[in-house]
Amino acid sequence: YDGLIAEGKSSGKNHACRIYAPVGPHQHLLAYLVRRLLENGANNSFVNQLNNPDTPLKQAVADPLTQILAQGRSPGQPHPKLPAPHQLHLAHRQTAVGLNLACRGVQQTIDQALHNKQPKPCPPNTQNDAQHAIEVAFQAVADWRAQSPARRAECLERAAHLLQQNMLEFTALLVHEAKKTRANAVAEVMEAIDFLYFYAAQVRNTFHNSTHHPLGVVVCISPWNFPLAIFLGQVSAALAAGNTVVAKPAEQTPHVAKRAVELLWQAGIAPQVLQVLHGEGNTVGAALVAHRLVSGVLFTGSVKTAEVIRNNIATHPAPDGQPVRLVAETGGQNAMVVDSSALLEQVVQDVLVSAFDSAGQRCSALRILVVQDDIAQPLLHMLKGAMQALQLGKPEDLQTDVGPLVDQAAATRVQLYIHQMRSRGLPVFQCPAHQEQAQRVANAVAPTLIEIGTPKGLEQEVFGPVLHVLRCKRTAMDGALADIRELGYALTFGIHSRIKQHIDHWLANNNAGNVYVNRNMVGAMVGVQPFGGHGLSGTGPKSGGPLTLLAMLRNAPSDAIQRQLNAMGAQAMDGLEPAYVLPGPTGEHNTYQLKSKRPTPHSVNLDQAQQDWSDFEEQTVSINTAASGGNPSLLAVDDDC
Repeated sequence: YDGLIAEGKSSGKNHACRIYAPVGPHQHLLAYLVRRLLENGANNSFVNQLNNPDTPLKQAVADPLTQILAQGRSPGQPHPKLPAPHQLHLAHRQTAVGLNLACRGVQQTIDQALHNKQPKPCPPNTQNDAQHAIEVAFQAVADWRAQSPARRAECLERAAHLLQQNMLEFTALLVHEAKKTRANAVAEVMEAIDFLYFYAAQVRNTFHNSTHHPLGVVVCISPWNFPLAIFLGQVSAALAAGNTVVAKPAEQTPHVAKRAVELLWQAGIAPQVLQVLHGEGNTVGAALVAHRLVSGVLFTGSVKTAEVIRNNIATHPAPDGQPVRLVAETGGQNAMVVDSSALLEQVVQDVLVSAFDSAGQRCSALRILVVQDDIAQPLLHMLKGAMQALQLGKPEDLQTDVGPLVDQAAATRVQLYIHQMRSRGLPVFQCPAHQEQAQRVANAVAPTLIEIGTPKGLEQEVFGPVLHVLRCKRTAMDGALADIRELGYALTFGIHSRIKQHIDHWLANNNAGNVYVNRNMVGAMVGVQPFGGHGLSGTGPKSGGPLTLLAMLRNAPSDAIQRQLNAMGAQAMDGLEPAYVLPGPTGEHNTYQLKSKRPTPHSVNLDQAQQDWSDFEEQTVSINTAASGGNPSLLAVDDDC
């Protein structure tokens, strides 16, 4: 530093210089020190080499840029041994390519797309339209199921390419119609693309028309919170298996579905094979599921509506005399448990994303935070401070972290709930700045913390940015989690702990469909973290998993599940029940397991699951294996692997 200052004075040129010194109390700086030790302790780090007497000084101070040029590589390019995100599953399937939202040029193109794409009113269909659509779809069943699996896969892959090419258009549509933030909109388009690629790869590699017999006509009813990803996830699964589809998107988001169907038509799927109708669920939707030519229903939405559909289809068989197949994914009262060993900074970051991303309008969102009381005070202090840093605003604004709810009815329901909890005398926290911002943004609700003494009264999911906090003594945490399980939901569950015995205990005593360890609880990746629950959270099977396409079949070979797992690149684990490691991103460990519902453990196999899925539950466990704040290993310029 002194040398730089002296040089500047002698040359008349000032050098910009920054002194980097950590400042803070011991409990904060200790974690910082550990991160620095991990990073600087790498074999190829400058600090390590400088203190190694066997390392020549010339080697320690060698210019990395010179090394890169000597290897014939261009500066600024990624390390050749590090795969790009869309190459992570290269051996099995393609994946989506996102947008760099940190780039000003990309943001300008999104600005232009937002300006150009303003949805116009979409006229609703009638019950007569629904009747006619089912009849048309039924007539097209024989021709579509006769198409080879490779041909069906090609159509889905072309649709994925088209969706990738039109990402800006769909991003703008999602912002305008579903009130998504820019980042959430881009992520949803990517997930939709991944569904198309995933199911295409599955049927191409594992299906044969002589052994895999589709259901027939399938009705797909999708929600407004993921109007593209869930919509195309349902539609592509049914189409890939050889079924014809009549789809009804949510009333709030018709244009997203309409444009998605147009791309599928452009990709080679005939209009009579895939149709889309718009309208109210209790009219158009009810007419579709009640039709006696329907063989299957894929539904994502509320528990109440799922029960209505179940009761409706139970009154009559499918055209082949078999029961109408129902695959329903509903909601959850999702909990995260945090013990005193957890890294609070990481917990706060994961809680913010899990509870308030997408304004809490995710079925997987965190609803109940169970905190060991020894750390509750500092954790909540830190969490409230982090909440104040969130920007509540219009979805199209670049700076917005939390956007509005989808419509006035949704916002009113959530605001009424918050008012009721406050009137009961429960501590309710909202940032004053958020309350002011919510007054200026239509249908916005301020992110909210509500402290509760018991989870027993939380029988209905609150679909918005509302997080319940339950403080517990360590000895009472298992009881609190049991009370949450008694609510009947089993969708997502989070664990934050650095004690392996605690993690193993909570994993063994939880039946949620998706469990997340030391990470956030949202954003399941297609084919990597198959998503879905049971109980009040759904019927199964999971979306983006090995059983999804098999649920769209009336008949399949006895080894069908194993074929699907092989196509996913799953590696078998040793254990009493079938469990597999699924390939995924570096820094995560993802496992998929079929668990018996029977009260006593017994040896099971995939053939049993193939014969009767109702005896089994699927569970995906995703563990963050990376260091808490740094990289346990670093890839140097000259590393070969």
